Amino acid sequence: MSDKPPGWSPARVIAVTVLLAAPFVGTLWVGSYARTGPEFIGFPFFYWYLMLWVILSAVFTGLAYVLTMQVERARHRWRQAHAGGAEKGDDK
Repeated sequence: MSDKPPGWSPARVIAVTVLLAAPFVGTLWVGSYARTGPEFIGFPFFYWYLMLWVILSAVFTGLAYVLTMQVERARHRWRQAHAGGAEKGDDK
């Protein structure tokens, strides 16, 4: 086992950052969706595009949470493994 707790890889940091930033970019760049066409089920593009981002934001946030929790669980297991050895030695 390593003496150093597991940490964030650069790829994971970039993935979480992109997942959390994408909804902001997609909704704050108004010029990309400030139009009425094409329509979807009678709704202008403006409305269904923003509603799509509501769903995508939930999915992206959930994925970022899963990626974050994987690191936190690994750190928790590492702490338990290293703290458990010290506690067992104190009982003797």
